[in-house]
Amino acid sequence: MPVLLSVGAVFLVTGAMLAALPMHVRLTLGYGADMVGAIAGAQFVAGLACRVWSGRVADRAGPRRASLIGLTLASASGLACLGSALPGLPVGLALGWLFLSRVLLGAAESFVITASQSWGLVLAGRLRAAAVIGWTGTAIYVALSAGGPVGGWINQQAGFAGLGWLTLILPATLVPLILRQPDARHAQLPLAEAAPILRHVLRPGLAAGLAGFAYAAIAFFAGLLALDRDWPLAWMPLSAFALGLIGVRLIGGDLPDRLGVLATLRLSVLVVVAGLGGLALAPGPGLAALCALLAGAGYALIYPALGREAVSHVPLQASGRAIAWFSACLDLTLGLAGVMLGLIARHVGIAAVFWIAALACVGALAVMSVPRRT
Repeated sequence: MPVLLSVGAVFLVTGAMLAALPMHVRLTLGYGADMVGAIAGAQFVAGLACRVWSGRVADRAGPRRASLIGLTLASASGLACLGSALPGLPVGLALGWLFLSRVLLGAAESFVITASQSWGLVLAGRLRAAAVIGWTGTAIYVALSAGGPVGGWINQQAGFAGLGWLTLILPATLVPLILRQPDARHAQLPLAEAAPILRHVLRPGLAAGLAGFAYAAIAFFAGLLALDRDWPLAWMPLSAFALGLIGVRLIGGDLPDRLGVLATLRLSVLVVVAGLGGLALAPGPGLAALCALLAGAGYALIYPALGREAVSHVPLQASGRAIAWFSACLDLTLGLAGVMLGLIARHVGIAAVFWIAALACVGALAVMSVPRRT
C-alpha cells in the first residue's frame, strides 16, 4: 500500500493537470488543439526516455531508490508549473516552463511505475504478474479519476498556480513513508542473459502502444470535445473512463492470469471500440460520460494482460527492465499520439480522434493474434 500511495500521489497531480491543461493552453496561452497534444505528449516522451534508466535503477539499486527518484522529480515538476503561472510572463516563456513541467512529470511517472511493479513482482511472484500490474494500474486510475475534479476545482479557485503548489507538495509528503519501507532486490542478472529481454517484450509492447491510443484520445482530447460541444464539466469523460477501468480491475483484475492473454484482449478490444465510437457520436454530456465509462471498462485489462505476456518469458531478476521496456513502447506511442491526434483534431475534427483510436485498438488485437516465435 505505501508503494501504491506513491504512485497515486504522482498520478493525482497528473489527472489534475490533464483536467486544466487544455483550458490553460487554449484560453490562457492562446494556442490550439495541436499544441495541447504536443504539450501533453511531451510527458510521455520524457517517460520513454527514462524507462530504461528507471528499470536499471530498480533492478540494481532497488525499487525503493527508483520510487524516491520519481517522487523528487514530481515535486520538481510542480516548481516548473509555478514558473509557467507567474503573472506577466511572456507567453513563449510560460509555454517553455509548462513544457519543462510536463517533461519532469513524465520522468517521475516512469520511475514510480517501474518501482511499484518491480516491488510487487518480488512480493507476489510472476504467476500473479497481471494482478500486480493491475494493482499499479488501479492506483493510477483511482488517482486520475480523483484528479479530474480536484484539478478542475483548484483551477477555478486558485488558477493554474494552485496546481503547481499541489504538484510540488503532494509527492514530497510520501518520501518519509517510502524511506521506512524495506527494499527488495534480486540477485544481479549476467549481461548475457539480460540481452534477449527486448525480443520477448517487443510484441506485447507494440500491442500496448496501439491500444494506448484509446487512453491518449480520452486523456488529451475528451476535454476539448466537451469544450467544442459546449458541455459542462469538461473533466467528466476522463474521470468516467478512469472509473470504468477501476471497477473492472477491482472485480476481475486477475482475469488475464486465469483466461489467458488473447481471450482477454478479444473481449476488451470489442468493449473499447464500442465506447470510443459512442463517444465520437454522443449528442450530450451524459451519453459521452457513459461511453467513456465503457471505454475505460474495456481498456482495464488490456495493459495487465499484455504486461503479463511481457514478463512471462524473462528471468525474474530482469523483471524491472522488462517492465520498463514494455512500458517504453506505450510511452513512445503516447508521445507520438499527442501530436498525431492533435493534427487530426485540427484538420479533420475532434470526433475523428476517437475513431482513429478505435482502429488502433483493433490493430493491437491483430498484433497479438500472430503466433509468438519461440
